[in-house]
Amino acid sequence: MNDFCEPDIRNKQMNITIKSLEEGLAKVDIGPKVPEKIHEMLDFAKKICMYGYYEYEFYTLSSIYLFLLTETAVKERFLEELPEECMLTKKTQKKIVKKHYSTIYDSLLKHLEIKGFEDISQSLKSIKEKFLKELPEEFILKEKIQKKTVKKSYSTIYNSLLEHWTIEGFKDINHSLKSIIDWLLKNEKLPKRISEFEAHTYRELRNKAAAHLERKKVYVPGEVIRFFWKVIDFINCLFDLQNNIEKPKVIRNMEEDYKQIQE
Repeated sequence: MNDFCEPDIRNKQMNITIKSLEEGLAKVDIGPKVPEKIHEMLDFAKKICMYGYYEYEFYTLSSIYLFLLTETAVKERFLEELPEECMLTKKTQKKIVKKHYSTIYDSLLKHLEIKGFEDISQSLKSIKEKFLKELPEEFILKEKIQKKTVKKSYSTIYNSLLEHWTIEGFKDINHSLKSIIDWLLKNEKLPKRISEFEAHTYRELRNKAAAHLERKKVYVPGEVIRFFWKVIDFINCLFDLQNNIEKPKVIRNMEEDYKQIQE
């Protein structure tokens, strides 16, 4: 590992300085409508990037954090669409099991119903053995349709979705990032200049480059700074409810240069 008091030699070879990193990262500002929580996380990602001056792999580390942050930002944006109190319902599930004391009563403890015996619950302790004899050798267990009202918060909503609860009025939303992005696009909650392709590109970056690493990848400083420009612009768009935010000039120039190269 390099001495953290000395610049990584690769930065010297590429004429990267602390000042050039700061100037590059500052070219796209975090918008005033972005929640403080996301603002702080973006600032932290920038700080990790700055440490790349001393340890080159920190550029890649900052990118991974940045891509994961896009998921948090999308989920925070969706929370703004929810009421302060949400009704959650549990999806119905069915399974066939063989008759056995522990299978039956453990299932009742987990709030499953026995088809044809819906009135029986785990509280009927005095007749358990007698009731067991009345059951066929195989039967269907189904989950009760449970409901609960919860106060809106990031952890409550997304932990509930992971546990297969559904938000009433938002049946298409599940625990996947794709379902949330699709909903925001379908309901025109993103600026028109953010295409479906672009929105899902960030999801793919989060999946392939951050959440599901398959091999070591090292990004160079120029790439990383462009990642910051694009991700910050995307996050600014997420929280611009009037859909009137303009694309930053530095990104327009970058895209124009890319078009000329392609031509």
